[in-house]
Amino acid sequence: MDGGVRVAGSQQIAKWLLARWRRLYARQDLDSGRALLLALICVAGAAVMRLLLALIAPTLVFATYFPAVLIASLIGGWRAGLFAIPLSVAAAWLLFDPKMTAVVLAGVSASSAVVFALSGLLVVAVAQFHRLTVFSYEELERERTTLAREVMHRSKNQAAIISALVRKGVSDKTEAETLVGRIRAIAEADDLLNPAGPPPLDLRALLTKVVQRSHGDQVRLNGPQLALTVAEARSLSLAFHEMMTNAAKYGPLRGRDGYIEITWQREAGALRIVWQEHCATPPPSATGVGFGLQLISTALAQINGKVTIAPEPSGYRYEIAA
Repeated sequence: MDGGVRVAGSQQIAKWLLARWRRLYARQDLDSGRALLLALICVAGAAVMRLLLALIAPTLVFATYFPAVLIASLIGGWRAGLFAIPLSVAAAWLLFDPKMTAVVLAGVSASSAVVFALSGLLVVAVAQFHRLTVFSYEELERERTTLAREVMHRSKNQAAIISALVRKGVSDKTEAETLVGRIRAIAEADDLLNPAGPPPLDLRALLTKVVQRSHGDQVRLNGPQLALTVAEARSLSLAFHEMMTNAAKYGPLRGRDGYIEITWQREAGALRIVWQEHCATPPPSATGVGFGLQLISTALAQINGKVTIAPEPSGYRYEIAA
């Protein structure tokens, strides 16, 4: 399996686990009654774990109670964390004092209880800071989502207006539709800003959406799963659309006899994409020259990329490095 796939898979698992854990957080700090109940549950769990660990660590009386204080604080807020501290001391004293239980453990000294209490206060403070940070981040994320949706809505409206003006003002219908296609590609690239939707941030998915979907088996994709940044996906989307337009006008997509083979890889952080055209008849020499090439170069420049075009007997070869 490709190393990038393993990393992406691990990240997805980590995100899934964090999302499930985050759902346990109470948005508001729990009231005293529910905070006390949560603290009791956490401390009871810690006591059970401490009994299980008694045989291998008899002197670490408070070892399992720190996580109890932390979990109570993270889920229920500062009240639950503060309740968990004295409950932990009481549980340790009652369960593990040799005078009150048959379990052979070191007794709970006053000094160790004080140290635990002070450490527990620090744990509560850190947990509360973490909760506030998480909630602030979520609020900012909601604002960003709202702003992104507004940007996309305005972008689509502007694209529709400009397209209508182009169709009305350009007498050459073929040229008009070419311009409209470019405008639509720019508007669709803005969809990648949508955090709520399923943007094709995988290179294969992007090529499938932009190129292969409209030309089927005339477009052959060959490369590993490769994650893209939003900036890479937007720039490549525009470049691929222009290359596909050229191929449909002058190259292998003019008829059913030609095809395009697209391969890619990322080595040492550098992305390399090869777009090889295979034409049934030699393409016109104008392919890839003029405004289309300028548009491709401009799009790739946004990600510090460049394109090299080479005419070959079977068709044109585009090599993108970014």
